[in-house]
Amino acid sequence: MTLLMAGINMSQCCPHKCHFEYLKARETGPERRSMTSEYETLKYAIYNNLGVGPKNAVSRKELCRRTGCGDRMLRRAIEDLRKDRVIITDDNGAGYYIPTTDASGKAQAAYWIARQSKRLKSIKKAMKGAERFVKQGGDKK
Repeated sequence: MTLLMAGINMSQCCPHKCHFEYLKARETGPERRSMTSEYETLKYAIYNNLGVGPKNAVSRKELCRRTGCGDRMLRRAIEDLRKDRVIITDDNGAGYYIPTTDASGKAQAAYWIARQSKRLKSIKKAMKGAERFVKQGGDKK
């Protein structure tokens, strides 16, 4: 399948050519291409460069190289993509990947959710001192 988005042949961006579901649902006619921003195109390219399963994880550095974007823009796009799609990372730092749809992939996603929840709790605890400071109007000597 060849998908065109803003003049980019997206099938050439995806090394696995196995997860075009994100783009299948989108119109790809000329009117849609003209309305698609460069940022949207970048998000599609990033998603299509993600591997399926942890063995096919792709590092941020490699995703930046493949898509031509900077690290900050990549992280922003991943954050936006995660609002609609599951993109996870492991503790080993290998990179981002799409989990498989089997029990193993669901377990990996559940583990990722648990790790994120733990981080969120830790951040909330760390904010306590600053919140007290703001409520008091400053440090009292």
